[in-house]
Amino acid sequence: MNSPRVARTFRITRAWTLALSLGAALLSYAGEPARARACYVAHQYRVFPLGVQGDQLIAVRIEQTRFTEDMKSAILWGATVSLVEMGWYGEPLRELASEKVEVKDKAYARELQPALARAAARARALEGFEAFSAPKTLFCDLEPCRFAKWSRTAGGQLAVDLKLGAGGRGLAAVLPERVKDELYGDGMNFYQLYPRRRLLDVFAEYPSPFSSIRVYRAGGRTVFVAHTTDGQMVGEGADGDDFDMVRGRLSRLPPGACKDVFSCMYREPIPHHGRGFDLVLTAGATPPPTPVIAALPEDDDDYGWTDADRREQEERKRLEKAERERERAEREELRFLEQARIEAEQQWPYPDEDEDEDAWML
Repeated sequence: MNSPRVARTFRITRAWTLALSLGAALLSYAGEPARARACYVAHQYRVFPLGVQGDQLIAVRIEQTRFTEDMKSAILWGATVSLVEMGWYGEPLRELASEKVEVKDKAYARELQPALARAAARARALEGFEAFSAPKTLFCDLEPCRFAKWSRTAGGQLAVDLKLGAGGRGLAAVLPERVKDELYGDGMNFYQLYPRRRLLDVFAEYPSPFSSIRVYRAGGRTVFVAHTTDGQMVGEGADGDDFDMVRGRLSRLPPGACKDVFSCMYREPIPHHGRGFDLVLTAGATPPPTPVIAALPEDDDDYGWTDADRREQEERKRLEKAERERERAEREELRFLEQARIEAEQQWPYPDEDEDEDAWML
């Protein structure tokens, strides 16, 4: 704890924590209940395996962002729901179908069901598709977990040890590129102090806690999906007392959730400025190559940056800005089309104002 790197990182993360707590304290001063203060902006990458086809997974992938128009409006999730062919460690191979939806936070699981049903119908129609049974789901509540812990493979790569039967030790943790982009692109963490090539090194040093573990079985395979999330777990209120900044903690599945694999859906807990993601890990399967974890520099004042790293960072920021603008335009178009549909339904079958009503009646 006395090394320059650890001390420096502690000071920086503490400063960010105080800044986030100050924002929460201001909300508290404005009269909002303490347990409702978790920031509405959050991101999650979720994977729900449906079954196997040959030597690959068929899964529903949900990439979602939580937001609200203002503090008085409903909290919403904007999501892209895709049916995807995946490798055994969650590597996307081919997108079979995709749609964008917007659902209310309070009705999250229910309002996602139509999109899940459409994905399930497509999956069932695939030749040779074998469905999983309903998954067994265990919860860790973002605390030290009895079922899972971060570790290393024999070769030194980031891994997860799962105490849920044979074959669950030392499974390589393969973070999808979209997850890496989200983790590194969020300015509310200290990953950006380091060049992006060191992301996994920093994550391995300060890993996020596990929320849940799902276990799927079919075709002689055991597939695990581990959900992990980071963000601010605890805040400091205006009165100086700490309060929980995690929304929707779970110790068991909500009633009726996951009765079968095709309708399995529930809302994972999310902390203030949270970023959660699912890791897919398969016992007995060969993972794709992943980098060996390296130690962080102990006393490097520039955190290991090179000129090439800085050029990459500028290009990444430009692309991220363009992506945000594209997503904003897509959301506006979606709302415009929905409003147009509502207005058309309200108007039909009545004639337009400039239409001859007698002719229409004929």
